Amino acid sequence: YTPRDLAKMWLNVGAYVAEGQGNAPWLADVLQQTDVSFLRTALGEGRRVLSKPGYEIDTPWYDMGALNDAGLVVTDTDVYVIAIMSDADYDDEYFTDNEHLIVDLASALGAAHDRLLFEGGVA
Repeated sequence: YTPRDLAKMWLNVGAYVAEGQGNAPWLADVLQQTDVSFLRTALGEGRRVLSKPGYEIDTPWYDMGALNDAGLVVTDTDVYVIAIMSDADYDDEYFTDNEHLIVDLASALGAAHDRLLFEGGVA
């Protein structure tokens, strides 16, 4: 699937969580406590981040290394979706070598969102 598909899935997750019915509060709590979240590392200060990162390990049989993260970023003024999919290599030994790539991209996307929202006259 594509980053657009991933973003659309998170729009639906956001709608479900916002309703607050059924298991939505539990889901929101789980998504705020993922062990690793590149989005939370980049954008978590002063924001609530619900995310589910993904990483695929390179193996001798498959060249499938990937670092991904997607989720909802909740600020005092709005909620927005970020979806990042990459082919940045991941394996247990080199994880921290490429983690900064996704964190830096998430930071840049958050900064672009803030500039568009606040400098663009929306807020």
